[in-house]
Amino acid sequence: MGRPVRQDLSYRGLVDQEGQQVRIAFVGAGAGNAYCGACHRDVSLVLGLRGKGNDVLFMPFYTRLTTEAEDPTNGPLFCGGINAYLQQAIPLFRKTPRWMDRLWDMDFLLRFASRFAVKTSPEALGDMTVSVLQGERGFQRKELERLVQHLSDHGPFDAVYLTNSLLSGLVPMLKKKLDIPILCGLQGEEEFLSRLKETHRREARDWLQKNCQQVDQFHAPHGAYAAKMALFLGLPRDRFHVVPPGVDTAQYPLRDERAAGASESKEKRDKPFQIAFVGRLSPEKGLLFLAEALSKMDAKDLVAADLASSLWRLVVAGTGDRKAAKEHLSDVEYALSEGGGLVPVAFHGEISLQEKVRLLHSCDLFCQPSLFPEQRAMSSLEALCCGIPVVAPTSGIFPELAKKTGAVLLFDPGDSSGLAQNLQRACRERDQWTQQGRRASQVIRDHYCMEAAVDAVLEGLEKIL
Repeated sequence: MGRPVRQDLSYRGLVDQEGQQVRIAFVGAGAGNAYCGACHRDVSLVLGLRGKGNDVLFMPFYTRLTTEAEDPTNGPLFCGGINAYLQQAIPLFRKTPRWMDRLWDMDFLLRFASRFAVKTSPEALGDMTVSVLQGERGFQRKELERLVQHLSDHGPFDAVYLTNSLLSGLVPMLKKKLDIPILCGLQGEEEFLSRLKETHRREARDWLQKNCQQVDQFHAPHGAYAAKMALFLGLPRDRFHVVPPGVDTAQYPLRDERAAGASESKEKRDKPFQIAFVGRLSPEKGLLFLAEALSKMDAKDLVAADLASSLWRLVVAGTGDRKAAKEHLSDVEYALSEGGGLVPVAFHGEISLQEKVRLLHSCDLFCQPSLFPEQRAMSSLEALCCGIPVVAPTSGIFPELAKKTGAVLLFDPGDSSGLAQNLQRACRERDQWTQQGRRASQVIRDHYCMEAAVDAVLEGLEKIL
């Protein structure tokens, strides 16, 4: 059982009746070798909670997290990706002893498997998604039981935090064994399920809705998404609490004003208008869609608008499945060549945090043209924090960001002509959007910083404790 918490204390560092800090068990799903925006946000959140003096046990799920920040892991790995797959595919592995399972959880094997075999695409994970959601009825039962028993042995805890609702197969088991509040983050699970095969999609949603009945509080990155997920899960809106995406603003300094430039000088007019894309190199992230939009810009129209075609440049950074990413980049290059090669492209692959900041500081516009609603849009928040304006679709969190910052140009989802028009507008009004980006940086630092996210989590926790 969790220890009772006094409700009259500020959520900025909860303290229980014995004068001890609140203990939270945090379960975070890893994404293998990939630098994942959701993973980085979860890591920063854990570090921020600890920075407030709270005791957080962080346990990775599937794989350890690859992050640009300090590794917060202080608990064992559970449901390792190889074990989860073997237990899904081969009945024998559902009964193997722990010493054998431990071999498959070795870090070097998980890293190797992440490069070639362990996929995160929903199309390839339908069976396993349903199985994990089934909890003690699923093929990964012994892995989930081990996690619940670990928490029982190392408790008491005041609450358990699951990073996303696809881990909700744990909820009935946690409630039965520990009987403490459960918090659950939301980060686009309904979009993930929409890409499953019909039979998997229907079954996964049924289990998701059933499990989530016992979740005490959900954390959504913005109000519109909270309302959407309340309908999706069939739950009352008051069970959903808004926790803004948290950017570690210290890592994303505002671009030097001298580099940004404030005047329409000849030197600036001659400088290429650089568009940046940083993200996973997969079709749903929209890089090919961006290339197709750029290819639609006619050279005559650019000249008429005083936008010389030789002064455009696209810079891409990111990784993905090796073979698929290579084919995807080939398609991007072909799409740009179809437009007469007006916009040259530079590919940087995987980059470090320092390299990403330098890339953002060197560009005039950041584009996140995702083909699905981005509910956190961490890469756009990082760009805005650096003072770089953004172009994005009117879906997910972007309408809210556009309203609050004034530095997001919106286009209708799937409208490549609308995207192309916004790119030309940003280039034509470069000075205006440069200054708007600088003003937006302060909005991010005030409302989307990690401290604001941590305080919102603790405020939500205070409500249910």
